[in-house]
Amino acid sequence: MIKEKKLEHYVPRFYLNNFYSVKRGSEYSIYCFDKLEEKFFLRNTKSIGCQKYFYDTDANQMVENVLSKLDEKFAVAYKKLLDAKNLDELSIDEKTVMAYFIANQFLRTPECRRRFESILIRYRLYAKVEKKKILAKKLEKLIEEDKKIKEMQIKGLEGYVPIYADKLLKMKWALIKNKTSIPFWTSDNPVNNYNSTFPFPFGNYGIDCSGIEIYFPLNVEKNLTIKDPVMFKDLPEVLDYKNKNEVEFQNKLQVYWSTRYLFSNDNDFRFAKKTLKEYPLMKFV
Repeated sequence: MIKEKKLEHYVPRFYLNNFYSVKRGSEYSIYCFDKLEEKFFLRNTKSIGCQKYFYDTDANQMVENVLSKLDEKFAVAYKKLLDAKNLDELSIDEKTVMAYFIANQFLRTPECRRRFESILIRYRLYAKVEKKKILAKKLEKLIEEDKKIKEMQIKGLEGYVPIYADKLLKMKWALIKNKTSIPFWTSDNPVNNYNSTFPFPFGNYGIDCSGIEIYFPLNVEKNLTIKDPVMFKDLPEVLDYKNKNEVEFQNKLQVYWSTRYLFSNDNDFRFAKKTLKEYPLMKFV
């Protein structure tokens, strides 16, 4: 029997529920902002951060089932972190689970899939310039086949998550507490990178780059940051954000790194519109 298609979440529902605006029984709804259309709407978390058969190419849904089981394990450590006053309350095992969760989240989104496609496009251009016709043809075919891009992403999840998680565990962690009236936003690509240094021409957003800062909003009041352990060796374990500019900076990162949608418990997205007016290319990054 052919199984009916269902939505596969690339941002887990249990995570999105912590940014909810309306709760009715076990159903959670959240405000979504479409940065292309610059419009907001209220949606059940069942129907956001997901696509039909996003990971799987058939009705077996093997990848979705594996990720769902992992999400159940992640949810326990994640809830403990939400309730924690500081990071010392997490055991080594729980911190490891969180590192794997963040690594998974970084690599499982449509934005990550776009990066794989972008790499293929660059290699295809290189092959054409170097007149390597056979390679160029193969790459052209890969780009045209969505199934192949999916397979590349899944292999990336299988191979790179343990490496990425191990790197995260060696970095400096801090819990950010939002003391303002402005909520932290999240998005369809919630793990964001930032770096105040610009080592041209090599780029500076890789996890191994000097000065790298990673931010992951946990809910509207808490954010987790993981930073370069050398440059930020004196980073305290808890940071209080009392200035609205600090929170807005985090929300600006979500505007920049999101593929299309921002999520909030509040329907006030004026700051997002202001940011897009100032930096219109953020719509398409």
